[in-house]
Amino acid sequence: MSNAESPFLMSILETHPNKHKRGGLWVEGQILRGKVKIGDEVEIVGFSDYPILSKVIMFDLYSGKPSRLHTDKIKILIESVDLDPFGTGRVLAQPKTISAHDRCLARIKVLSESEGGRTKPFYSGFRPQFFIYETNFVCEITLPEETPSAESGWEGVVDIKLAYKIALEIGSRFELREGAKVSVQGEVQNISDF
Repeated sequence: MSNAESPFLMSILETHPNKHKRGGLWVEGQILRGKVKIGDEVEIVGFSDYPILSKVIMFDLYSGKPSRLHTDKIKILIESVDLDPFGTGRVLAQPKTISAHDRCLARIKVLSESEGGRTKPFYSGFRPQFFIYETNFVCEITLPEETPSAESGWEGVVDIKLAYKIALEIGSRFELREGAKVSVQGEVQNISDF
């Protein structure tokens, strides 16, 4: 299945209320996969167990064609929903295709100093910033029992506890950051309610 045929998924970068008669909420973001068109039902997923169901009303006049492809940035007007102005970190998705979680098992690679990564090892309890969908927040890493520390260049599977529930699925890619520095790259391997 090609990316364009996969279920629609868009990272939300900004949200703005629509000030015209029609009402609704403008959602700006980047399409990660799939397509969307006027009349499609969509869910806002993230920071809650319960996604918000809405419907696509229209596209920004400057966005071009209403059906968009992977990597396009787009502005979509959806039916009015009660959402705070800080939409970053949520996603807009085809209903029932992705859900929010605050814990996962992930395969990570600790970047070496030559790759711009760490110079010192880290241990279980390490609390970097988890970066995904153009936002970041704190997480806590637990290493496998047989791994006392994660050295520069180490690769393996770790347990990650997130500060918030965000849209995750097997294959979701992320970075762990310390300030502006990317120290670890990772991919979700398993999701569970532990």
